[in-house]
Amino acid sequence: MSCARSALALRRQSAAFPARRLAPVATAWLALVLAACVGPGADDLRAAREARARGDLPAAHQHYGAVLAVAPGHAVATQERDELRRELVGAAKGRARSAAETSPGAPGLRQAVAILEAAQPYDPSGSQLREALANWREALGRIDSENRARATQVRSALAARRPELAASTLAEIRMRDPEFADLAELEAALRRAQGDTLEEALSAALAATDLPAARRAFEQLEQLEPARAAARRAGFEQAELAWLEARSVADRAAGRFFTAVSRIEESPARARAGDLLAGLRREGADHYARQAELRLSRGESARALLEAVKGLELQPGHARLFAAHRDARDLEMAGLQTYLAVPTFAAPSKRPDLGAQFSDALISHLFRVLPYGINIVEREKIDLLVRDQDRGLAELGELLNVDPIVSGNVSLMTIDRQESSQESLARVEVGTRQEPNPAYEIALRAARANLPAPGRTPEPLPPATITAPLHETVRYRKGATTLKGFATVAARIFNTAKASIEYAQEFNARTTASDSWQDGVDGTDIVGDPLQLPTETEITEALRNQLVEQVAAVIEAQFEARHRRYLEDARYRLSRREPERAMEPLARGFLYCVKARVAEDDEHFVALRELISEHTESGFLPDLPGLAEADEMPTEKETP
Repeated sequence: MSCARSALALRRQSAAFPARRLAPVATAWLALVLAACVGPGADDLRAAREARARGDLPAAHQHYGAVLAVAPGHAVATQERDELRRELVGAAKGRARSAAETSPGAPGLRQAVAILEAAQPYDPSGSQLREALANWREALGRIDSENRARATQVRSALAARRPELAASTLAEIRMRDPEFADLAELEAALRRAQGDTLEEALSAALAATDLPAARRAFEQLEQLEPARAAARRAGFEQAELAWLEARSVADRAAGRFFTAVSRIEESPARARAGDLLAGLRREGADHYARQAELRLSRGESARALLEAVKGLELQPGHARLFAAHRDARDLEMAGLQTYLAVPTFAAPSKRPDLGAQFSDALISHLFRVLPYGINIVEREKIDLLVRDQDRGLAELGELLNVDPIVSGNVSLMTIDRQESSQESLARVEVGTRQEPNPAYEIALRAARANLPAPGRTPEPLPPATITAPLHETVRYRKGATTLKGFATVAARIFNTAKASIEYAQEFNARTTASDSWQDGVDGTDIVGDPLQLPTETEITEALRNQLVEQVAAVIEAQFEARHRRYLEDARYRLSRREPERAMEPLARGFLYCVKARVAEDDEHFVALRELISEHTESGFLPDLPGLAEADEMPTEKETP
């Protein structure tokens, strides 16, 4: 309540009660109100109340303090400040509890303590905050004490050369208190101990010439302590180079040049192995060229292709490799091709053209969506054989060398027309007519009853007739038309190799088109709305396209992810311990990935390359004398 309103209320109360009863109370109250309104600190009191009203409680507390600094006995300011302090302390306790609950461990406790310490000016006696502060500080002290005990355990574990135990105990310390005083020191000690362990493992692996183990230890040391790893790099790379040279001798003797080159390419010592790498590439290209030529001479085009691919990876410009790769690829490409036959579908006798139209539409769609290597035989050629020789599907597949054959019949293609109309009436203006003017009759009677004085001009009369519109009721029609199309195709996929039907299904298609219409009426706002619907040919085409997409999706599923099927076939043959029979699906799967531009990081393509590297580095044929020496020529390469 403002000062003026408080004084006014007091005057009204004084007028309503006897003076002798109200005088002592009113006098005291009036004194308080006037002191608050015009006494010392009045501006700060007003500012405190405004700050409190807008929610700025700390600012309100400061203004109350300013009031009491100049008027220590100000009862109103004291009362309002004490209420505000209780409110501020309660809010601080709530925030402290929330901080401790949302951030478990020491971070939340520290935040809670900080919140309560910041609220201490609102509780000078400590009666409201003392107990809560003591509880939070005690909990924080317990965590610190427990972590100091864990720190002792970490040091003991490090002294006992048990870095794993030290690491797990240190993780507990970090989880409870990321700001623990000794945390940085303990982490540094753990890194040193782990580095010592890795250096010992590295030295032991090098001494045992276990380079894979040495490489793992070195890579871990490089991540943990790069400076220590840098000091050991030269010695490690020298040992790795010596190990690579030793392994390369064995790989040369076994003809595993691709394996040897791959191992060096992946080694940290690659920069030191330039001469070794160049020699292996050169000798390996000659070796794989001889193997590819030998395999071609034996009619083993799949293995020849894989040997040529590995050789071209080592030396892309090798002339004999290029020739062997070309010849083997051409032979395998024939096996990569699959031929699909789509004869003319049967159709109802009243509409025999539907079958040929559907087959042509299906063939056109398949040409767009089928993957690389799937070819479609001309429909006319198939129809000629079927018509002239009346052959079955199995014999037809053998004659045309196709697999599979997609056949079927268009059993239904119909369009129903539904019409509705109604007659409506409209009032139309067709002309005008003359009719008596009522205003004229009224004016005439008035003029006769009130003749003008002599010498005065009578008032002019309105026209005796008026022009009125002439209307006529006309009839017009309006309505709506709906076209409903329905079609059915039964399709079968015949496997010529198995001489059996692999898939058979009936496919349905529906489409609906509707529009309203009405006649136009001249001379009115009724505008003609003509019927606009697709033609029967357009509806038939829409139905056919729906069916084509459904049938094509089934056919496409038969050939999806061909490289995955080649991979599965190769794995199956390898699981049966038939590595030579696995060469064909490996070669064709790889060739398909190259021709179909499958992404190099595709999981099936990656797996194919890994199997090629693993299963073509053994079983080499003995060299035949008199093979031509290697030549160089620029060419493109296809590599695993």
